[in-house]
Amino acid sequence: MNHRALLLSIAALAASFSPAVADTDWEGFYAGLSLDGSKTKASAGGAAGHGYNSKEASLGLYLGKNYVTRSGLVWGPELSLKALGNSGTATGAGLGTTDFKGSFVATPKIRAGFARGKALFYGTIGLGITDAGVVPAGTSDKDFHIGTVYGLGAEFDIGNGWATRVEATVFDLGSPDKNYSGTTAAMGYKSKTLTLGLSRKF
Repeated sequence: MNHRALLLSIAALAASFSPAVADTDWEGFYAGLSLDGSKTKASAGGAAGHGYNSKEASLGLYLGKNYVTRSGLVWGPELSLKALGNSGTATGAGLGTTDFKGSFVATPKIRAGFARGKALFYGTIGLGITDAGVVPAGTSDKDFHIGTVYGLGAEFDIGNGWATRVEATVFDLGSPDKNYSGTTAAMGYKSKTLTLGLSRKF
């Protein structure tokens, strides 16, 4: 899904749900825990270089604040953090030996959507900040990368200030250049994540 498709999806949701009256007051601060299932593809040097594929489940947390406009738009900033367990090693293709590493992704983003009944349907877009990537073997220094995050989600009021959510997002670092044993090559990193979350409003 590209940014244009995301914006069209948000517009479609707005047209579908804005006339309805929400049964839940979504405004205010909230914090929660998440279970994140991710499928990641990483590479160094493109298709002819080193490629890595990873599937993993991890725990995370998120916090944010919702604002509600007179038109019924629910929007606000959110920060999420999830753990990673990337690992792998490859050799050859003129790149020497590389390692696939990474321990976290932090995601500051904006959510926006409309509520209907006890459900909130939204789109989200923001930044992904991570130490994950393909690096020369034996590298101990941390490299931090910034990419784009976008996706869609739905959140449901389950009573007493608690809410549960399901969210699908894509994190794309693009193709930054890195030096591998004297050879400059593009590093690719793209991750698709399905998130289940439980949060409390306060």
